[in-house]
Amino acid sequence: MVKGVSTLLSLISASIVLWSAPAFSQDTRMFSIADERQIRRAVVALREAILKKDLKDLLRQISGAGLTCTDTDYSYKMIRAFLDDKKSHLYMSLFDSARFSQQCGNEYPVEYPAISEQEFLRTANDSMLIVRTDSNWARVTLTSPNPRHYPREWSFHREGGTWKVAGGSWVVGRCGCG
Repeated sequence: MVKGVSTLLSLISASIVLWSAPAFSQDTRMFSIADERQIRRAVVALREAILKKDLKDLLRQISGAGLTCTDTDYSYKMIRAFLDDKKSHLYMSLFDSARFSQQCGNEYPVEYPAISEQEFLRTANDSMLIVRTDSNWARVTLTSPNPRHYPREWSFHREGGTWKVAGGSWVVGRCGCG
């Protein structure tokens, strides 16, 4: 009996470490395998768009409702305008670590400096933790082996059968969201 429990615990631990098990919500409902695959594909596409600085593709990955930073909603149209403005907080937080750090670094702890999502993604692990927060919402956590890179949490919303980055996933209109 103890050997069976030990084997079961080893299997559970391996699934958690590899992030290969389906994600659980707070009420223990699971995503379907198809939903989890779609979310993973959406994360990979978003990572690629950021790493390649492909603004056109990036916009395709963003919710039609736009994004939120703290209690402020930013429409899709505003997000598009921010991405066209290299001095906007959104653009800097996604692509320009030097400028983002210069303008916003004082709002971040020394142990986790202000860096762009692009810089973070260059060293991020391929694994991700997906947590169902509602039937049409998921929270995805990405980590980096660099201890100075704070984990990133992106929210995804199901829209018309596809998953789009949404909510308060990124810094948008000011140096920090929270």
